[in-house]
Amino acid sequence: MMWTLCNTLNANDVINSANKICKKNGYLLIAESSRILVPYKKTIQMYFSKENPDLHPYHFTKNSLCNLLILKKFKPVYINRYIDSDSLVVIAKKINFIEKKNLNLIIIKKLKTFFTMV
Repeated sequence: MMWTLCNTLNANDVINSANKICKKNGYLLIAESSRILVPYKKTIQMYFSKENPDLHPYHFTKNSLCNLLILKKFKPVYINRYIDSDSLVVIAKKINFIEKKNLNLIIIKKLKTFFTMV
């Protein structure tokens, strides 16, 4: 999926569908914009502007994308160095069970603090 998941109406349904059509031990490649939690090419004021707002239904971080994949029975096996790139690329292998210990949970307090500083 190349710059597709962020534009879907329901990312959960899309990953569920990918899981259904992916063969046993198959791989899924997802490439998305890496504009969240990495240096912006434009000022933050342009990104959150009242004029021409960004209308993507989803914005993924490395953690949120990997967590979604894990919950949908895909194990991330490769993540590019997105901090230096315009793209966040994750390759995940289809698995039979969910390893919840691999979930990277964001503490809500830290997230709230981040956005109050912006």
